[in-house]
Amino acid sequence: MFYKYLYLNKIKSTCNEKEEQMWELKKLKGKKGQEAFLMPDPNNDKNKKNNGAKKEFCVTFFSKPKYEGDKRELCGEQNNLSTIGWKNKISSFHIPKGTKLELFKEENFKGKKKSFRDNTPTLKEIGWDNKTASMKATKALPKACLTLFEQKNYGGKKLEICGVVKNLIPLGWNDRAASMKIPKGNLVDFFKDINFQGMKMTLGEDVPDFAKIGLLNKIHSAKVVKNTKPPPVKKPNKDLEPGIYRVISVNSNKCLDVSGVSKTAGAKVIQWQCHGGLNQDWEVTYTPEGFSTLISSNSKLALAVEKGSKDNGDIMVQQAFTSKPNQQFIIQKDNGVFVVKSKHSQKCVDVSGGSKDNGPGIIQVSLINKFS
Repeated sequence: MFYKYLYLNKIKSTCNEKEEQMWELKKLKGKKGQEAFLMPDPNNDKNKKNNGAKKEFCVTFFSKPKYEGDKRELCGEQNNLSTIGWKNKISSFHIPKGTKLELFKEENFKGKKKSFRDNTPTLKEIGWDNKTASMKATKALPKACLTLFEQKNYGGKKLEICGVVKNLIPLGWNDRAASMKIPKGNLVDFFKDINFQGMKMTLGEDVPDFAKIGLLNKIHSAKVVKNTKPPPVKKPNKDLEPGIYRVISVNSNKCLDVSGVSKTAGAKVIQWQCHGGLNQDWEVTYTPEGFSTLISSNSKLALAVEKGSKDNGDIMVQQAFTSKPNQQFIIQKDNGVFVVKSKHSQKCVDVSGGSKDNGPGIIQVSLINKFS
């Protein structure tokens, strides 16, 4: 049988770069789908509060440790401290609350960099005494944190971590976390090994059960940061023509399959060795708004997120077609790979645990980068 190869893309700001979230769609020639519906004076002190000028953040520097010696207040950015006689002269400093200081060993903000948020009585202990050639003082964003729990559904003992944690072993939390809560706007990179080594997974939402996404007892280090990327813009799907497709995991080279060749509503959707059966054929159609639906050729039932859940790790099943949001998907093309994202949850269609075996369930996961 002749196949026309098409490819669907990842949505970089939302979905994962790991292969179990990438899908190849093979169109079956001669099988037609439903028709698509694509359709003031800045120097005047009285005006300063209202003229839109940015607030400058300042730091008071001292030429000797413990806030002694020559004193100089500097604000904003100074790309060359030699012009004011303060290159390689800073030994301590006062930082006002809400200010972030970045010191650079070379002019024009180049070379090694060190960041500070608190008063520092001496730079000798970190090897930075009298070694600053440029600096930046900016607004300090709130620290990025999350809370780990030792039981699923946020139960048991908990641990709050902020910023960078190179090794969870001294904290007694290596291979221990079972769920997580993370404030909106934060992202975390989890690593399987200490010092940010090994497999990596990036998350940006609460996860009630790490087991559902293959992360249970697999965390040794983490980086928590603020998500500065804008949310993805929702666009109608124009990257794939309607038709009958075989949906193949890039990670395992296995097909999206209705378990047991079932025609019953509620049957689980899994990955299985491709065999050409109708339970592995999916008709891609569109809503008038441009969202995709996937209908099983075997059962005439729709791919759906079970019970309309928005949680990470919840499974995909087949249901009677209703065109509800949990049966609608976003499919976009970019650089030759496919990513399928649920309209209602904004999470990506994923193979549970990144498995390459026959039988693992298809789930939804909100991942930003990769666990690879």
